[in-house]
Amino acid sequence: MSLRAAILLCVFVQGAIFGAEPPAMRREGVVNAASQRPAAVGGAIARGSLISIYGVRFAAGIPANRVTLTSSGRPRSLALLHADPHHLEAWIPPDVPVGPARLTVAANGLESTPQAVTILKSAPGLFSANGQGWGPARSTNGPANSLSPGGRLTLFATGLAPADRPEIRIGNTLASVVSKHLASAPAYTSEITIQTPLQTPEGCYVPVYARVPGAPPSNTVTISVHRGGGACVDPPDDLAAGWNGGRTAILFLSRTLRRTLDARQDRVEDELNAGFFDVPPGSARANPLLLLPPPGSCTTWAGAVKANTQLGGSMWDLLFSGMPGAGLDAGTAIAIRTRTVQLTVPFVSGAVGLYRRMFSGGAGRLSPRRISLDSGRLGIAGWGGAQVGPFAVALPAPVPFTALNPPAEPILRAQSLSVEWQAADSDGAMAIVLYSADANLNVAALTYCDAPAREGKFTIPAALMSQLPAGRGDLVMASWWGQTISPAPNGIGRMMALSAFARSSEVRIE
Repeated sequence: MSLRAAILLCVFVQGAIFGAEPPAMRREGVVNAASQRPAAVGGAIARGSLISIYGVRFAAGIPANRVTLTSSGRPRSLALLHADPHHLEAWIPPDVPVGPARLTVAANGLESTPQAVTILKSAPGLFSANGQGWGPARSTNGPANSLSPGGRLTLFATGLAPADRPEIRIGNTLASVVSKHLASAPAYTSEITIQTPLQTPEGCYVPVYARVPGAPPSNTVTISVHRGGGACVDPPDDLAAGWNGGRTAILFLSRTLRRTLDARQDRVEDELNAGFFDVPPGSARANPLLLLPPPGSCTTWAGAVKANTQLGGSMWDLLFSGMPGAGLDAGTAIAIRTRTVQLTVPFVSGAVGLYRRMFSGGAGRLSPRRISLDSGRLGIAGWGGAQVGPFAVALPAPVPFTALNPPAEPILRAQSLSVEWQAADSDGAMAIVLYSADANLNVAALTYCDAPAREGKFTIPAALMSQLPAGRGDLVMASWWGQTISPAPNGIGRMMALSAFARSSEVRIE
């Protein structure tokens, strides 16, 4: 190589190095690899555990990345199991000191700003099949291969210490731990074999979580339980029973009595939400709100949300915003009508297949508009569009219930929470959702419970409250009526229609 060529090469290399930006970890981006929960929503990392690191400008292969954990002044390089430009997976050695530490990522010779972490002795996380920390557990169990009450099942976990005797809860029942095998190379994953109680609730999405003394509860995953094994049976109030995706329509007529912390009376919100989706087969339950737990039990979800996510809003917003698949064109508008009045429900700008209209609202009473959900049965119709044919559906008005003895403020995450109600329809179900978010950290969490309406009361265990961010949240109680519409309109394989009554109260969570 000539001297001139060597000089030019050096200049080029230096320019490339000095022009490149170092890797950067996402805020709250170091999480237990199983639970996927940031620290602000109950997540924690422990020695001897797998961790996920999320950020930008990581190198595409393991050799070009280095993760360093500095604890008690001693830096240690961590073993890497996975690397792509936005996600690293590493293993924390079991002899790392407990307490505060700093973690850095180096990619292609450039080092990130350190991120502060806290290392615990134990912090269990349960692996889910989707790798996101919620939904069906990573196991041989599934809706077509259910576990019979009293049967055995192996769960996969990380974050357990050698002396830990984990407590495994299935619904509200305590399982027996038959054996525990700690993590070792190359997978670094622990195995917990449990025997389920004979009184284990049945269902396709029975919630499971783990606890060890002195550590936060794990994330919640689900298992499928059916007496005698085989295919599971969804709860009778699960309108999505047997739904496996495909071209789907959901019509949601609702009345919400909403009260903010500063208001003295309820605001009435009557609205219609409609969504038309082409849901990929097998991903129909790709939304935590669609994993309906058995009556008398709760499930949880917690994680990071996008910076531009509208935190708060109605629970129906959460349902539709998390629906997988592409939207379907059902026309420029649909309609809601009574015997004498018809209102158009426009499509949501920029969202193909979504339609929404709030057609009444006011503090303590309905505003004098043209349609009221006190009108009895209401019709919902569409003229059809490029991908969905015409349809007409009749829905009953939502049936109200009364909330009794509102919980004291503030709601404490270290304590259980009891709610009470008086329902007009004792045969139905009551959904109880406690939701909160931290807009500064872009994290959110919810606890979602299903209770028989006839019971009139329900208590959320304290262990399922700890993942909620402190601050303002929403306590939602909802009852509903629903049915699958047959025949569905042209272009739709399944149409589901729901009429719901909800009470939403803004609360302080500490």
